[in-house]
Amino acid sequence: MGEVFLTIWRRIDQAPPAPEALPWIYRICRLTVSNQWRGTARRWRLESKLSAIRVSPPSPIADQVVVREEVRDVVRLLGDMRPADAEILRLAAWEGLDTTEMAVVLDITPDAAKQRLSRARRRLTGRYEDTYEKKQRTIHTPDAQKGGVW
Repeated sequence: MGEVFLTIWRRIDQAPPAPEALPWIYRICRLTVSNQWRGTARRWRLESKLSAIRVSPPSPIADQVVVREEVRDVVRLLGDMRPADAEILRLAAWEGLDTTEMAVVLDITPDAAKQRLSRARRRLTGRYEDTYEKKQRTIHTPDAQKGGVW
């Protein structure tokens, strides 16, 4: 209920006149409850996936360092992207939404969501490859081989 009232308070300037206000409030309630159910369902799916995963032996520390650095690079690059690109990538990767669900969130068609996601992935991949190439050039310079970078 608190979330419903908070939403109503935030959107009070969009509230329709008195006879239509009650259905407007009910719609906010329905959408809030739907959102909660989706979140709960996502959490249950994740828990079931995690319970089905076998625990693998820990990877060597060098592999863990590389993965952490790659994740850090991707998160940094995501922060530097256009907000629309970053949002659709987060909806896909972190929220696990498909293009139909993303279309609802973004209030666009599923085809437009698919196109935006494809373009955003292409941009992120290009930026990541540029970053990787710069790192490779830095590592393989004569100064780096003498220990100047480290």
